Amino acid sequence: MDEVAVRFSDRIIVVHPHLNLSQITCSECQADISVEWYWDFIVRHGEEVDSIDVTAPCCDTNPSLDALLYDVPVGYARFKIVSINPSQADELTAEKLEVVAEILGHPLRQIFGFW
Repeated sequence: MDEVAVRFSDRIIVVHPHLNLSQITCSECQADISVEWYWDFIVRHGEEVDSIDVTAPCCDTNPSLDALLYDVPVGYARFKIVSINPSQADELTAEKLEVVAEILGHPLRQIFGFW
């Protein structure tokens, strides 16, 4: 069953790719960061946070989660559109995302997540 949901939040929503995420690299020192460290952050803080500033486990610097380098798209937002079991996911091209972003007046990032 296809389903679309829209969610607004006063806090920052962590929009993660679930099982698709397999590699994180520190934007400060280029070291690998364990994916388990990321999941531990989500378990400790939940999927809505007040800040995405963290202490990197590799070099003790303070990048934001959004500055880290992920092997698949990850996002942090106060608004998200979720499509569950989309029947036309392959048709959501960069051009279509750009049109929707223009309508909304804000850039969009497509994040695929599989549970």
